[in-house]
Amino acid sequence: MGIFKNKWVLSVEDPGAVNYFLPLIKKLKSIGAEFELLAQGAAVDIFQKNNIPFKINSPLLTENIIKEFDLVVVGTSENVFS
Repeated sequence: MGIFKNKWVLSVEDPGAVNYFLPLIKKLKSIGAEFELLAQGAAVDIFQKNNIPFKINSPLLTENIIKEFDLVVVGTSENVFS
């Protein structure tokens, strides 16, 4: 089974991470990869403004990630102002 046949979760929080993830999201969609996009913080506003579907990340979702997904990709930063 190839890497793109697995179920991915992308979890994004900060604007810089969103900029990094946008091409990845586009690529995953173009190849029909199964993934779920979770957002919190500044990423929520950016995804809403760009009409990108996502779910709000929450402790319950985070707790179940290991059970439901094969690969977890996280984008955040240490910037407390973003």
